[in-house]
Amino acid sequence: MVKLDYNWQQFTARAYFAHDFAKAKDLGARISYENAGLKVGIAFMDENFEEDEKLLHYEFDTAYNAFELIEFSTQISNIDDGQNVTDDVKAYLLANYYPGYKVPVVGNIRPFLGIDTRENLAENTVFWGLNFEPVEDGFIKIEYSVDSHDYIDDRFDIQVAYIF
Repeated sequence: MVKLDYNWQQFTARAYFAHDFAKAKDLGARISYENAGLKVGIAFMDENFEEDEKLLHYEFDTAYNAFELIEFSTQISNIDDGQNVTDDVKAYLLANYYPGYKVPVVGNIRPFLGIDTRENLAENTVFWGLNFEPVEDGFIKIEYSVDSHDYIDDRFDIQVAYIF
């Protein structure tokens, strides 16, 4: 992956080229602006840009930290597959308690709540959980999610990760 970042005052610009030899090539760009705790961004990605079945991703996102207490994040995205069908609009909303709770041994715990929609906003998944930060650059996430379809079972996920 080749990624170019440029920061100027409150603006950030990023362009990237990703190539995995097992997959097709992707090309993308992102621009964001941040001021007074509000961050607004737009992004574009041309997935499989050398192929006939390429996909164009368009995204708009915001993030706002209200009084250093609750962080709200939103994202609206569309994937253009070259067809006139518009059932690929998706939206995402997440709120988390930004400072979290400091607990001995476990570290900082941040509760979160969110909703993820798909199929032109007709279907959704509601999720909530806890993010643990027991060590620097490491986290544990516990999440429970409920899907809008009755035939899809609820999910309970645990993720453990360390960032190198």
